[in-house]
Formats: sequence, structure tokens, C-alpha cells
Amino acid sequence: MSKLMINIKRSLAIISDTHIGSRCALFPEKYITKEGNIVRQNEGQLEIAKYWKYFFTNVCNRLHVDTIIHLGDALHGLNKKEAGEGLILPTLQDQVDCFVQLMQPYLKGRKFLIVSGSGYHESLDFKIHKTIAERLGGLFCGYIADIKLKNTNRTINIAHSSGYPQVYVSTVLDKEGFFLKTAEAAGKIGKIDILIRGHIHIFEHIHLATQHLVSTPCWTTFSGNALTTKLYGRKQPDIGGIIIMIDNYNRITIHHYLMDRIPRIDNALIDV
Repeated sequence: MSKLMINIKRSLAIISDTHIGSRCALFPEKYITKEGNIVRQNEGQLEIAKYWKYFFTNVCNRLHVDTIIHLGDALHGLNKKEAGEGLILPTLQDQVDCFVQLMQPYLKGRKFLIVSGSGYHESLDFKIHKTIAERLGGLFCGYIADIKLKNTNRTINIAHSSGYPQVYVSTVLDKEGFFLKTAEAAGKIGKIDILIRGHIHIFEHIHLATQHLVSTPCWTTFSGNALTTKLYGRKQPDIGGIIIMIDNYNRITIHHYLMDRIPRIDNALIDV
């Protein structure tokens, strides 16, 4: 009997919702603003930054990742509803520079793609994700894109959001999967093998016979405000990234890498 030889043809890292600028999100050990002020991590951000480094230096290098895809909300934006409360970098330019500082070290020899995020974290005057792509020598993909993966027969569909579920993440993904198959059957779109969305901050992977539906984790911990105290348990995020691998038989494997413990920043544990 001949031995089955398996080689990985493509390996992609998927990240989303880094929300740079928020006191609850990923942040470098030290960032110097345009005005020359030094901003440092809090303890929770330190833990997130350690896992960010682990994900890229250990996971991505070991699995020979050739492409990194960011699904939007790279920055927290101006947070207008809360008058900027919770921001440690109040300007979009500093948020962009900080994201570049965090991302650039891991792009050598890799492609970088990014899509726009939710309207609340975007800006009408400043094309956040397009600017990030240009700064990093990557490709800006607009709000949604079908990505045909070279050297394979697979296509992935990327966008930031398919809406926010009230209870079950799988409900949103199931709806997307159903309408994708309906559109494919009608000849309106080509075959989509993997659909990936961010925005929800919770990991979910539905593996059907001919389709993968994925909701990505994020890089921000729980943010306490008047809107997030409802369904407190439901609002606890998954922090980390996803690896998609396609082998020489065009088989798809999806792995998730998540922090074991979510840092507390806005939801302090108080002994009385």
C-alpha cells in the first residue's frame, strides 16, 4: 500500500477586531504619540500582547503562514457615543501608527490583506483600513471580497460582519451558509468554500460537508459600559487567532488558538 504524502500548500492566519486605542485592547509595551507622550500597557494589555507575540512567533512561524488576513475594526476609532471614554490614544493617526508598530514585525515574507470594519469604528474623513494597507504594503479589500487561493481550488469569502446575534453565534453563520448555497445553486456567485466573519468577538466554526463557516475571535477583553452589562456572560470574548491550512489534496483544516484566561480590565474582581 502506497504511503499517503501530505503537504501543506497554503497556510493563512486570520485575525480581527484588534481595536487599537482602547484601554481594553491589544497595545504595545510602550508607544510614543505624535506629541511625544509615552503611553504604556496596563496589566491586562500586557497579557494580550504576550499572546499576540506567541501567536505570530510560535504558531504562525511553526505552521509556515504565508498570508495574514485582518477582518476589520483594526482601530477602536473615536468612540463618539461615549465621548472618547476608554480611549488611551484619542487620535486616529496615533491609532494607525500603533497598529503598524504591532503588525509590521510579523509581515516579512508574507502577504497582508484587510477589510473595512463596522461603521461606528470607521471614519468618514479618514480611510482607516485603506491607510493601514498602504502603510504595510498590503491589499485593501473594501468591505467584502472573494479570495481565490493560488495553488488550490479553494475560495474564501471575507468581510467584517454578518450582523450581531442576540443569543447564538451559529444562527448568524447558518443564515449566511444557507443563502450562500442558494445563490451558488442559482448561478449568481461562484462556490465559496470558507466564509469568515469578525465583529462578534467570539470563535465559532461550523463544518458542513462542502462548506466552512467561521466567526473569529478578537484581541480585546470585555469593555464595561451601559450597553455591555446586559447579558454579561454573553459579552465575554474569545481572544486569539485562526489558522487555515490547505493541503495537496485541497483538504481544508481550521485551527483556533485562544487565550486560556481572559484578562480583567473593566470588570474588576473585588474582595470585600
